[in-house]
Amino acid sequence: MTTFTPLNDKALPQAIKPAKPIHKLRSQLEIDGYGTAAGAEVLGALATIDLKPLLDETQAVRRATEQSGLQRHRFYSTAILYPWNADRLEWMPTATGADGNPASFYHQPAAFNPEEDGDTRYFTPLSENFRSSEILHRLIKVLFASIPRSRLPGVATTPVQVGAHLICMNSHNGQVASVGTPNALHVDGEQFTFIVNILRDNVSGAENVVASRCCAGLHVDDIPADKVLYRTTLTDFLALLGVDDARVAHLVGMLLALLPGSAGCRVALLIDFVQLIQKRTAAAHAPDR
Repeated sequence: MTTFTPLNDKALPQAIKPAKPIHKLRSQLEIDGYGTAAGAEVLGALATIDLKPLLDETQAVRRATEQSGLQRHRFYSTAILYPWNADRLEWMPTATGADGNPASFYHQPAAFNPEEDGDTRYFTPLSENFRSSEILHRLIKVLFASIPRSRLPGVATTPVQVGAHLICMNSHNGQVASVGTPNALHVDGEQFTFIVNILRDNVSGAENVVASRCCAGLHVDDIPADKVLYRTTLTDFLALLGVDDARVAHLVGMLLALLPGSAGCRVALLIDFVQLIQKRTAAAHAPDR
């Protein structure tokens, strides 16, 4: 049986002044359906801010990945953002699973990620220290401000679900590759996703590819050249790529350690946004014409 425990939000930094968008990123997203920002641009938008909670969480997910023996590990939490209330954020309750450990659940229909066959996945939640940190709240608000409002009609009065995924890809011995899931061009089902580079240590690969949405399901070597819209490897701290899920497909390529026999690691923070729209039941009878 799963029980839920509300997050202690006494330290949530709700008084942060409204975030300003990264204008170049917003323009690119509106015109092309994808956009980038250099790490220095993101740092400038964040202004003077304590980075320690982000760096501590990065080391925590890296340790967890190494201890698990897996090539990929994720911390994940979900929040609700209220645009009409200075972009206030409230984190969703975390779950306590049958094993007694905290867990956040994430579900994608099989059409979006056939590798998981529509199964609900359970991940370690982000720590309370990181969830309540100014750096995470500020980054979420800067990215939300950078989404073209033409792509989120009515969002000023609509709550928005925010997913925060801290993902570590690890090549333990330099010979076994770490791969993304799904390991092909895909769309996620969330309206906008931002991939933010946090750490690259002794790795090669993990290239991000953006292509026409009709190419979803293709592996990287099978994408027609004229359908590839953008390729980049995010290397600088906080360098990012944003995608409009309704207009493009994307993937991250496999990762290997640079030096055989040694471990390599890449940590990225994914932030996604979904506008919560009221859904009504079907009418009992067809209306009269």
